[in-house]
Amino acid sequence: MFFFRTFSFDDRTGWAYDASTMADFIVRTQALRKEFSGNPVLRDVNVGICRGEILGFIGENGAGKSTFMKILSGIHEPTSGFLESEGKSVKFRSPTEARRAGISLVPQEFNLASDLTVEENIFLAPNWPGWGGILNRKAMRSRATALLAELWANARTNDRIDTLSAAQKQLVEVCKALAFDARILILDEPTTMLTRREIDRLMALMRSLKARGMTLIYISHKLAEVKAICDRVAILKDGQRVHTAETAAIQPSEMARWMVGRELSEIYPSKTCELLQALGHCHRWPVRPPGGALHRQHPRVGLPPVHAPGHLRPGD
Repeated sequence: MFFFRTFSFDDRTGWAYDASTMADFIVRTQALRKEFSGNPVLRDVNVGICRGEILGFIGENGAGKSTFMKILSGIHEPTSGFLESEGKSVKFRSPTEARRAGISLVPQEFNLASDLTVEENIFLAPNWPGWGGILNRKAMRSRATALLAELWANARTNDRIDTLSAAQKQLVEVCKALAFDARILILDEPTTMLTRREIDRLMALMRSLKARGMTLIYISHKLAEVKAICDRVAILKDGQRVHTAETAAIQPSEMARWMVGRELSEIYPSKTCELLQALGHCHRWPVRPPGGALHRQHPRVGLPPVHAPGHLRPGD
């Protein structure tokens, strides 16, 4: 079992990253385009990701966020355009190549083998060093123990994955990235299955990783969390980057406006709009217009509300 000792992390010990050029772009894309069966999903996306920052990446469902991150992490290859890492043009043909370049993805659906241990999952990759194809179990256990300690989690390296909670599995995914010296960590909707207390732990960990020079990309639909934890935010709409801003200079309501292309007040009643903004998200919330029947907001932001079953429309 995992037992967390504290919500704060010591950024003075353990591994660290070179922070001498924190303002440089560690990764940059130019005119990045991706098509599936001739249908464009990304349209000439230009994004620069600064060294040592936490970049929020937001957009509606289908805006292209996941496709963009899968290109960065080597799962997909772009149809056209350029990807630069440390100022050099690169093209990843597999997640292994991206991992060797220091880019790791923590997916929303964890990529863990449930019947293996924490230790085995951390080093479940083809490029972990061994001798003659034989794993160095002693080195693996030592490294796994050190990583778990660095994340302030008391854990046994022989705990099976299927005995862990969602938050604990997420830590194992982060350990996997750190075991291979990731310099860029992509977190895809990391708080979806976490409690408020677990989200606080994750935020503390992210700040610690940033303090050590790591670059983090934070994909989320929870705009209040993006505002709280990220340095900048990049916004996608219909496969294009439509806006980038410092989070200190943009409010969640403006983020939502860039995402959907119009003011939320044009879609929802004002009081409901204020409530959605306060909650930090804009979907799956009951809406009762003044004098009207109960509606439920469409799960994709920006589409008209869907009439809730069992309620009559005005005039029915």
